[in-house]
Amino acid sequence: MMKQDSSIHYLLQEDQYHWNQLNIHLQSENNHFSDDFLTKVKQLAISSSYALIQLCRYPSALKLLQSTTQFDLDERKILAAIEPIDDLDQIRSQLRQIRHRKMIEIVYLDVTEKTPVKDTLTHLSTLAELLIRCALNASEKYLAAKHGQPVDQDGSPVNLNIIAMGKLGGRELNFSSDIDLICCYSSDGELRGFGQLSHQEYFNRVVRLFSQLLNDITEEGFVYRVDLRLRPWGESGPVTLSHAALEHYYQLHGREWEQYAMVKARVLTGSDEDRQAISAILQPFVYRKYHDYRVFEGLATLKDKIDQQAKSKNMQDNIKLGSGGIREIEFFVQAFQILKGGRNKQLQTSQIFQCFDVLEQQEIVARETIRELREAYVFLRQLENKFQMLADQQTHSCPDNEIAQSRIAHSMGYTDWANVYAQQCSHRESVNNHFRDLFRRDVESDEAAIFGDALTNENSEQQQLEFMRSAGLRDTDKISHRLSEFFVSKAWSFMSARAKQRFSALMPGLIRAVGQSNQQLTLFERLLRLFSSIAGRSVYFELLHQNSQLLEKLVDLFDKSEWIAQEVTRYPMLLELLIQAGHPEERFKKARLQQSLQLQLDNISGDAELELDVLRLFKREQTIVIAMAEMSEQIDTTEVSLYLSELAELLLQAVYDLATKAAENQFGLPACEEYGKKTTPELAIIGYGKLGGQEMHY
Repeated sequence: MMKQDSSIHYLLQEDQYHWNQLNIHLQSENNHFSDDFLTKVKQLAISSSYALIQLCRYPSALKLLQSTTQFDLDERKILAAIEPIDDLDQIRSQLRQIRHRKMIEIVYLDVTEKTPVKDTLTHLSTLAELLIRCALNASEKYLAAKHGQPVDQDGSPVNLNIIAMGKLGGRELNFSSDIDLICCYSSDGELRGFGQLSHQEYFNRVVRLFSQLLNDITEEGFVYRVDLRLRPWGESGPVTLSHAALEHYYQLHGREWEQYAMVKARVLTGSDEDRQAISAILQPFVYRKYHDYRVFEGLATLKDKIDQQAKSKNMQDNIKLGSGGIREIEFFVQAFQILKGGRNKQLQTSQIFQCFDVLEQQEIVARETIRELREAYVFLRQLENKFQMLADQQTHSCPDNEIAQSRIAHSMGYTDWANVYAQQCSHRESVNNHFRDLFRRDVESDEAAIFGDALTNENSEQQQLEFMRSAGLRDTDKISHRLSEFFVSKAWSFMSARAKQRFSALMPGLIRAVGQSNQQLTLFERLLRLFSSIAGRSVYFELLHQNSQLLEKLVDLFDKSEWIAQEVTRYPMLLELLIQAGHPEERFKKARLQQSLQLQLDNISGDAELELDVLRLFKREQTIVIAMAEMSEQIDTTEVSLYLSELAELLLQAVYDLATKAAENQFGLPACEEYGKKTTPELAIIGYGKLGGQEMHY
């Protein structure tokens, strides 16, 4: 018999009826449960009213739970059990029973075996994928019997491709979550069965039917709430599209928020050819060839909308959408995926835990930042699941009910709710600090307004002169004249309103920095030439605005080197190199550079033109980085010669390897005989002069 105590009476006072019912089963003469298991059942009941109710409905699950130590999902057995069923109502019932029984198991393992949150999210996602496939198979079987099966021009079957989005796409599904899906198929055509439906009409019916099988609320509850609104054109668009229509949409009409959403996209159903085709459509839309800093501008706009929604709905205690919540962590990571994923395939993953690892291992983001974000994400996702386990409700907000608070604290392993709440506040403050650092979106000051378009403010030029004098500029008339010329130049007319706004915000700090130079007019003219070259690309103004240290370093380098100024003006993508930090001995290690170059080459393997572009850009980038290190006196002249020589050797080796591979693919390996043995001759490259003596210069 289960021992009763005052704490469980308090915690389960709202579920007393079901707790008493469960005790009847536990105390049955036919059941022999260990004291350890009975303690675990009590923990489960405190953590989840939903699991308690389902155990009363399916008491046979108790004996299975007693021997459960890890999640077991026999997919073949479940699919085979549902396949012969023709009655849709019976299928609905089976799907709900499977879901409830396996969810009880997931709660039990999470609460009593302390399953890592990453594994719990994976278990929830795996179960959802299986039930989606069960519902899809049943729907296709039902409709194919009436209308026939869709085939392409070659007679090959045309499959429905279900693309999982959001948490399911990342294999990080919540306990009680909607499942966001987009549905498509390979090619248009017409069925030969009853009604002669088009492929689109047929698949629309399939999607509606399997959605109903999962969505419908019966006396046994529901399976999943299916959300199809992320599809092209949203609710006003067709339920399914062909691959061609999907590609047309994302090429011409894809929006910024959809680019973020597609980071999580993962194809659940269809052939390998279907998966490859969908990847070829989505990859160019999400991951651009070059770094696009507009990602931060788009993210800022998207986050502003969410913040406004959160404020209007009083979401301070919402651990998903509120300040420093789960969404900010996801946006932080996705920003770097979109920014750098086009040139780094390891970032092209829908799983956030994998992305944490890549960002940390490749030092794209500071290790301490990633550590704090990962810890916060694990804690907040664990807490979110505990919220939802309680009653199988899709909630993300801290409860205001004292009993619910105590139950959640108990399931999290804390003595009281105050400690849980304090911990989530601490994590969210840390997350929000890191998130805000991505933008540095300070309100524009009165000083910034001085450097707006002079044509719209008759007092602007005089105000600029006064500011310049106060900043220590000597050639104020000439510098003001250059600025006025810039305001009426073609470059200024090409700039977007956002870029002009950012330019105005940059100017006060830039003027002050120029005031520290001994060649103020020359430096200012170099900077204006850069601004003219990036006028049509607001992404760079966004980058400079977000990084005050970057602007300071830019001014310093332009002041010290006309060559660097010319290179950066000609190739603005080099701007991001100014952000790089780290000790020179580590940064310029030949093995590390070789690994970095090889990673870039692997990302575009097989395309000779792109491979050469990578080599050219790599050489230019590393030369600039070495020059910056020398100018900041981090390395001396001898080290400069060594690093430039090693860079040349590394590039020679890379070109040799690419040329050898190309020749081998076309002609095969050369062979010769040496001392009676067949061997493959190798080519030696011997460096002379400056390269041979490792004395190269710029």
